[in-house]
Amino acid sequence: MAEAQSRHPFLLSTAIPNRRQRRLAVGILAALIAAMLLVAPFAHVGFPGTEILIPAYAAAAFLIELLTAAFLFALFSVDRSRAVLLLGTGYLFSGLLVIPWSLTFPGVFTALGLDPDIQVTAVIAASRRLGFAVFILAYALTKDRKPRDRISGSLGRAIMGRAAGVAGVVLLLVLAAVLRADDLPAFMRDAREVTPLWHYVPVASVLLYLASLVTLGTRLRSTLDLWLMVVLATLLAHPFWTFDGPDRGHQTATFFEHVAIVGGLAASALFVNSARQRR
Repeated sequence: MAEAQSRHPFLLSTAIPNRRQRRLAVGILAALIAAMLLVAPFAHVGFPGTEILIPAYAAAAFLIELLTAAFLFALFSVDRSRAVLLLGTGYLFSGLLVIPWSLTFPGVFTALGLDPDIQVTAVIAASRRLGFAVFILAYALTKDRKPRDRISGSLGRAIMGRAAGVAGVVLLLVLAAVLRADDLPAFMRDAREVTPLWHYVPVASVLLYLASLVTLGTRLRSTLDLWLMVVLATLLAHPFWTFDGPDRGHQTATFFEHVAIVGGLAASALFVNSARQRR
């Protein structure tokens, strides 16, 4: 890491976060806590007919996560860090899974003849949440490797290889879920009510997020690490609201998921701008 910082001191993955950036991160977290307290009284309020919003949300999530993956791949092309490539792959994995998740969501595209088993949507959602958490933890554990572990050779081939691999895994996962729907774990009772089995998913994701947060906090080396800590904090708020009964806290959980997606990219842009000002 020290050698990479000397070669590219202003990259998001190598620039040491300054006091201003740390204050910005704390300010974002404070704003999120304030927002959580503000909407907490409405956590048990459900709104019927929200399925119509799913396509818009899915399109925004897909675009933002795809752009974040592209940004990280561009960062990798300069930094050559395996950890950055791994993180970009994780964002691409999460973004690609948004497409089948929205297409199989109950009641969204039934007019087009798409009405798969409800467990298919749940399995895709669980795979997306847990898979992304694993990618972030893998980044946190591998980001401080020695320079000799950096990728050499064709960078385009490395990026395209990871992208093709992720697309293949997503395709196989969705096909397996659709073709073997009767054998899938029963995560959902109906379109809104989850089974007790589903709660293992947010618990597992929280544990992975916490492990990543602790690892990044104890090995904070760059503004990218600081940005990911902000993203993890918003993601940790999401499953917190899903434990208390069927559909309770659904609107609040969705709110925090939106904040995690949009806020993460906004924070990274602010950090990049701050790094440029230091030049």
